[in-house]
Amino acid sequence: MPIGNYSHSKLLQTIIDNSPSSVTLPDASTDNAIVRFSGTSGDTIQNSGCTIDDSNNVTIAGDLTITGGNKKAKHVFNLAGSVSAAPGGGYYLPWVTYTESQSISANTISAMRNSLIAPYDGKFLTVMVSSEGSGTEPGSTVVGVHKNHSGTALETQTINMVAFSTTYTATFSSNSFSKGDVLHVNLAASNSLDYVLATVVLEFAEST
Repeated sequence: MPIGNYSHSKLLQTIIDNSPSSVTLPDASTDNAIVRFSGTSGDTIQNSGCTIDDSNNVTIAGDLTITGGNKKAKHVFNLAGSVSAAPGGGYYLPWVTYTESQSISANTISAMRNSLIAPYDGKFLTVMVSSEGSGTEPGSTVVGVHKNHSGTALETQTINMVAFSTTYTATFSSNSFSKGDVLHVNLAASNSLDYVLATVVLEFAEST
């Protein structure tokens, strides 16, 4: 790909010709490989196993280590509950181990099992929900993400659950929480959710 009026080879040769000392090049190179220095003298260039293809896709052959900055990682949590009604306040799903013989209480945010302490600063990214029930489908369902036992949601998204055994995804973009905040997920459906499954994806800033 030309850069200005130079091809890559001409640009590299210009850099070499104008260097204060001679530059040693490798005998061969890998197509699309990123050039790197060999040693500490600054005058020897070598091949690498890292590449950038013509579509700007980056391939790293080894491990990637990030130092400094704000390292972010996505973590996935699986939640579940059993309900038989559709109260106005919805249900806060438990974060902890759950069995089908247990039912969850309507609009109860204070229970320990409905809470997760955030280990880092972060945000909710998605909540994927599926009902494994029968009869009338849940229908319009408001998915709310909360913190610190507040009934006011950080953000809500509405999904239309018109079929059982089908996954619906609520995508969030304007919420945040801090390390140590207590997190909750609420589902408020038009009809009973029956046996409901939810997968929650959180993004943590692991440097915090």
